[in-house]
Amino acid sequence: MADTIEIIEPFVIVDSVQAVTVVETQGQQGPEGQKGIAGEIAFERTAGAVISALVVLYEDELGNVYPLSNSDGLNVDRISGLSITAALPGEMVRVQRMGVVDSTGLSLSAGRVFLGSNGALTQAAPIGDFDILIGYATADQRLYLTFSEPITLED
Repeated sequence: MADTIEIIEPFVIVDSVQAVTVVETQGQQGPEGQKGIAGEIAFERTAGAVISALVVLYEDELGNVYPLSNSDGLNVDRISGLSITAALPGEMVRVQRMGVVDSTGLSLSAGRVFLGSNGALTQAAPIGDFDILIGYATADQRLYLTFSEPITLED
């Protein structure tokens, strides 16, 4: 009778072992990124409309941004930030979400800054629709962004 071998567990037969050396080389260094200000959160989005600099924006579900009004109940919860560049539809616009904005285009007085109509910054306290604090001006050309949650106002 021939010898019978019963295999209960899978096995591997190794005839030889070879050492494999992997040599990695570093690729070419990419271009330097855009410099930012420490403590700022800024990013780029596609403009869905004509956008001027220093306008409060909201972002739609496709990643396009549009000027936001304090009366826009459908989009007040989609505040993206403040445009710090201008753009035409389809172009990239730079949006800042927090930090300091220094710009000669601000023309503010020290105090609170709110969202007005069509993305405009205003220092007049809102009367109807939504109260959205954008930040605080410490000088005529300096704004600290601190976007607040929208508060519904009654007439």
